[in-house]
Amino acid sequence: MSNKMYILLTGLMLISLASFSFAQGGGKGMMQELGLTEEQTKQVREIMQEQRTLAREWQKKHQEETESKLSEVLDDDQMEKLQSMQKRGRNKNQRSRNNKPPY
Repeated sequence: MSNKMYILLTGLMLISLASFSFAQGGGKGMMQELGLTEEQTKQVREIMQEQRTLAREWQKKHQEETESKLSEVLDDDQMEKLQSMQKRGRNKNQRSRNNKPPY
């Protein structure tokens, strides 16, 4: 992976995490610390939601492109194993998120 792609992916992940945290109530501290008005809070929430949506769309598009490219290199059995590994990773991440205390 090129440095530009790595930096772009890292940036998108950080934006996604920040907007997810904000949407889950993590933004309350930020809003208070910044002293945002109700109108500013509304606008910030809209911006974060938009960024989260864009990041998901970008991720889905590039995931599909990556899978397509990998399917040209890997045989059917290898692709099946890769997809199984990815699914296990997603399930593990989901379980980890569900078990975190809600601070």
